[in-house]
Amino acid sequence: MADIWFRAFGVRPHSEYLDGGSHEARRDERGYLRVDEHLRVVGETNVFAVGDVSDADRDMAGIATQQAGVVAANVGTLIAGGGELTSWETFPPLIAIPLGPEGGAGFIGDGVADAATIAELKGRHMLLDTYAELFDAVPSVVR
Repeated sequence: MADIWFRAFGVRPHSEYLDGGSHEARRDERGYLRVDEHLRVVGETNVFAVGDVSDADRDMAGIATQQAGVVAANVGTLIAGGGELTSWETFPPLIAIPLGPEGGAGFIGDGVADAATIAELKGRHMLLDTYAELFDAVPSVVR
């Protein structure tokens, strides 16, 4: 049970807040911000876009998390006074659907993933350890 729920899905990015400004031309016909290989908004030096608003990759939370790491590294490089920026590499096809802690199915790269693989990737822990580390928290075990 959740105390609050934010609807954070859809079929198009909500980038209309950029209408009327210089960024409007930097969006594609679907509303995604065009980004370069370093995830910078096309035409900008210090403006980055990641996740569901950028045209860099598919709209998936895991991909956005990895993109955030690339942008953090690039911002650090710019703050330090320059150097080579990190490039974004598009993710291979990936889907992992856990069905309980030991089941599931998926597709990784160029092949079907079996229940054991999906359980190891996601099903046993639902990425709880990743978020516990991110928020410096101790995950609680649910049985």
